[in-house]
Amino acid sequence: MPEPRLTRTDVEIGRIYYGILIDRARSGQLLSYGELVAAAKTAHPDNEFVQRAIAVSAGRRLEAVRVFTKERGYPDITGLVVNGSTGEVGSAFGTDPVAGRAEIAAFDWSSVDDQFDDFVTHLRAKAPVKRRKVKLAEAKRLIWEFFEEHRLTLPPSLAFDRARLQEAVVDGQAVADAFEVVVSAMTAADEARHTPCEAPDSAVQTFARVSPETASPLPGLTPASANPYVGTGTFACMPLRGRDSSGDTTIPPSQPVPSGYPGSLDDAPAPSRYTDHLIALSAWPNCHATYMYSGSNGAPVLNLSLALDISNYDAQRNAIALARQDLATYWKLHFQLNQNYTDGGLPGVTGNAVTLSVRNSLSGTGEQELSDPQAQQVRDFVAACVVFLNTYVNDMTFAVAPQATLSLPVDMAAIAPENLIPLDVSLRLSRDAALLEPTVAVEPDALSVCSTIPPFANASDPTNSAYATFANALETCLQTAEWSMRTGVGKSTATERGSSPGDHLYAVRFGVTPDDGIHYDIAASPGYYAPLPVATSLESGTVTLAIYATGGTTTQRSATFVSVDLNLWFESCLAAIDKFLNAGYARLALILDPSNATTELDAILTARQTLAAAISATTSPILSSSPTDAATLIAARNVIEQQLLDTLAPAFTTGTVVVFGLSEVSGADVGGDTGRPSLYGQPAGLSTDTPATGKQNFTMSPATLPLASNAADAAPRLAFRLTAENVDAQSYLGLDLSYQITHVTSGRASVSGIADEVESHRLAFVNPLASIPLGTQHVPVVNRALPVPPTVHIQTATFGDGTGSTSGLSPQQLPMWNYACSYSHAAAAQDDVEVTITLNGLGASTSVNGVGGTAPLFAALADFVTNYPAISADLDTCLLHLDGQTQDATLIANANAAVAAFQTRATAVAIAYRETFRDDLAIAGSAMTIPVTFGVKLEPDGDGLALICIRDIRIAGLPATYVADSDTITNGTITLPAPVVDIRPDQYMATALQPPFGVVIAYGYLPLKRSSQSLTFADALSELKREISLSGLNVLLYNGATTALLTKRNAILTPNDQVGSVSTNPQFVYRTSAATFSDALLPRIEWLSHPLQQGAHSHGRSVTDCMAAFFADLFTGASGSLLLGMSGGYSFSVAPGLPALPRTYLPVSVLPRVEITIDPAGPPPEAIAVTEQMSDWFERTRPSTADGTMDFKLSLFSNSGNERLLLVIDDLYFATGQ
Repeated sequence: MPEPRLTRTDVEIGRIYYGILIDRARSGQLLSYGELVAAAKTAHPDNEFVQRAIAVSAGRRLEAVRVFTKERGYPDITGLVVNGSTGEVGSAFGTDPVAGRAEIAAFDWSSVDDQFDDFVTHLRAKAPVKRRKVKLAEAKRLIWEFFEEHRLTLPPSLAFDRARLQEAVVDGQAVADAFEVVVSAMTAADEARHTPCEAPDSAVQTFARVSPETASPLPGLTPASANPYVGTGTFACMPLRGRDSSGDTTIPPSQPVPSGYPGSLDDAPAPSRYTDHLIALSAWPNCHATYMYSGSNGAPVLNLSLALDISNYDAQRNAIALARQDLATYWKLHFQLNQNYTDGGLPGVTGNAVTLSVRNSLSGTGEQELSDPQAQQVRDFVAACVVFLNTYVNDMTFAVAPQATLSLPVDMAAIAPENLIPLDVSLRLSRDAALLEPTVAVEPDALSVCSTIPPFANASDPTNSAYATFANALETCLQTAEWSMRTGVGKSTATERGSSPGDHLYAVRFGVTPDDGIHYDIAASPGYYAPLPVATSLESGTVTLAIYATGGTTTQRSATFVSVDLNLWFESCLAAIDKFLNAGYARLALILDPSNATTELDAILTARQTLAAAISATTSPILSSSPTDAATLIAARNVIEQQLLDTLAPAFTTGTVVVFGLSEVSGADVGGDTGRPSLYGQPAGLSTDTPATGKQNFTMSPATLPLASNAADAAPRLAFRLTAENVDAQSYLGLDLSYQITHVTSGRASVSGIADEVESHRLAFVNPLASIPLGTQHVPVVNRALPVPPTVHIQTATFGDGTGSTSGLSPQQLPMWNYACSYSHAAAAQDDVEVTITLNGLGASTSVNGVGGTAPLFAALADFVTNYPAISADLDTCLLHLDGQTQDATLIANANAAVAAFQTRATAVAIAYRETFRDDLAIAGSAMTIPVTFGVKLEPDGDGLALICIRDIRIAGLPATYVADSDTITNGTITLPAPVVDIRPDQYMATALQPPFGVVIAYGYLPLKRSSQSLTFADALSELKREISLSGLNVLLYNGATTALLTKRNAILTPNDQVGSVSTNPQFVYRTSAATFSDALLPRIEWLSHPLQQGAHSHGRSVTDCMAAFFADLFTGASGSLLLGMSGGYSFSVAPGLPALPRTYLPVSVLPRVEITIDPAGPPPEAIAVTEQMSDWFERTRPSTADGTMDFKLSLFSNSGNERLLLVIDDLYFATGQ
């Protein structure tokens, strides 16, 4: 069983009871609960806890003793206490009290005295300081249950002070404790009033003339003789003039009755009681009362300030009538506060008739009765007001305004336990109930009056809160190592206890650690979310439309739509619904159906709610790094849905929801029973790109920080919406984020009569809280417009220097060619171009990515956008011309038809979106011979210069790397020249730079002229044309090329250092259809001539050796097979001195096309055979010309079905004279 929860009162009284029981233990003498209480009071007359004790609660107080004995295995000494009526022990003791008492008597209790003292010390420290307050209805129920249970044991004929009981229990006091205090106090007063009076008749006359006399009367103070309460509280009787009707002598009430006296007595005494009402502080004329806190950290002091506002009494005495009226009130108030019965000779009555008490809601101890010195400060202030006004009225003197300040220390241990504490301070004036006429006691303000004291407000200042001084003082003194208070201000609500209209201040507790107040930890990194787009590529289809006409008639028509951006269709539909639901249309739509039945307007509102719920339900992570837990998604979707319910179109088309995780969240008791509490504030961000400009190209919505789980029991999250203003210019925003908390909200409740409407109580912090840094974040900017496909222009193939000369070229360089293609593209910052250069491909035709028009959403949107112009026109010409007096039946019918047509189509779109929301559409690529794919994206570098980043290079489907030394790319098997992207090549040179993280190749653009600057990002973004090239392709391997380009949008929305680890959710990546060249570019390399003798090492070598060396060099790096065509001959000059004359050519050998194997280690035998034939011919014939050459024509063809010519050398010659 859990250990009982003991209060401080339980501990202190239990300690006294333990001592009494120890004295009885050895004798085994029993005592009743009443005797136990009486013994304790007699032994400890100065102990306030004991003096308030009553027998009813004695069993509870003994619980502390039981805990002590039970924990240590000692006999239960409480078995010595029995019920006075039954003689039985309480139920807490056990079943065998006789055996238990034997153990009590035998136990050595002196040996455990020190243990009990330590136990009490432990309980004192553990006893709860903060008490849980309860509502008034709950307090009444607890009081009634306690009274019913203990009715027989409570004093009879006792008039309980229900108000004091209820207030004590509401304030968190245990019911037994509250009864103990009230019963004890009223019993003492009752006993005092019933004490027999044995004073002589002279004493009667003394207390019958009780009148206040101040110790040092102020000059001008109303004399005591004017006291209207003289004699109030005494007793009077009708004297029978010493004899009764029989003539016998009577005895007056002031004299004791002699023993055995048989005669008559005077008439019974009648009490003289108060019959007027108390004057509350709020009714003190021109009294300005405020409260304020002061003191150092952890030592708060409540200061009540009273001041007479004399601005209404001018020095020229024009306000005498007002002053005389106020003087009468203060004169009466002075005597009410100074009706002192101390030493007045009135039996059973002492002290002031009116007591003063202060209630401070910050403290959990309820009302605090002012001590006599404290109350005297108030009395002195009232006396000073009497003197001031009396002097002003009678002596025509304008004195200094009376002022007083009452300082009351606040016990930090007694601060209310809530985290949101209403700051209410009130002053109560209370009369002794025994001195008040019963018929008057039931009237308001007779027994007690209570007035709220407002907080101090500084002078009006538009730049600062009126409560700045108050808040600074409170926040200085109300701090501990575990928590600190902040000051909030809000409007009073009808449910706030004792609050006055207007501003209401609160103390808001923030804990250093969880459970010590409002506390939260915000995650270091957020997630990013947005509704899914309707489509990620252009769509096409054929649908059957119902064409609307004025009056509501429709005709069927089939229509085909090609390359449609469904996002634009959907956005136009949302904008149309927003337009219809504005005040201009919606109010007139109600005129069409004055009944209370469901209208077309209701259906359109339902469609909007359906769309809001459905769109928000698609809210998904933008990046792969964003959390996908239920609580985070719920928070993101709530932000989207709330904005969608306001306006559909803007909320769908723009913005990113940023969601931070929360942990170690506490402070939920702020909301109490009235709803989930939360903090409220404004996120802010400073761009990491241009922090000094002060310009902000984004906006952020306010954000709520919940302090408890939501209705769906989802953990709290911090979520807000960020909208970029220039979407096309940036793929992400680098921001130093922060969160400035400005309010705390609580008391969320449904608004009666308005479905789904919730109101809450919002408090603004007087002093701003420190801004919370959220770190440097890179917020993705989703571009929701479908991108424009690139436009391809021209492909080119070049070799050599363009003249056909091979001067300076080795055989290995002869088959090399350069491929280039150009294209234009209107790019946004979110775009990258996916390039596929297919080597040895045949090309493909451009196609549009189409989807069948049978999809419900496609058909519904097609029907809406087709008919909306006509419907909108009828709404403008018919609906907008209606009013309550319109009698034109045709106009009304046409308006009805237009509204119905709009509703039907809006509902169809809403249902189709909800039920058949489309997934992403993928573009299928066909298998190519050797595809080289890579992504090209324009980005700014740190200085705002253009940087082309090439990522994800693949050769034949395998990832490729960049080798900077050779300027090549390789997948480990195939090595190719690195692709180069040129921008304005006539002005700038593409220069490879150190690539950023995650980028394979990066190009900057240096100016060709020294006086110019490098190409900037802004200029490059505005330049539509690009050129991609691969330089140094071997035609023997790559005998053709073509390029396909498509644009991807939103694929990269992060900084480069996150690209490898964080990717965009594919559902947010838009793709265009691929733009390709209709045919592949097929190069044909033609050289006029090339010498077989290359370099000094060829001198003296035979033509066969040179031919073998030529093919070995030519085939370096190549493989596969080709068709070889070759011929040989001899040429010489008839007139060597006349170069203009043509050379004479003698054909010798011809080789038809034959298939050869490309092998750098061995020349083609067929080529060597032709060469040897020429060599043999030369040796046989021995031509005599010195300038003669053996001439070979070499032709290489692709070994495919078309046998396309790849490389031609018209004259591969060998000089015979060398």
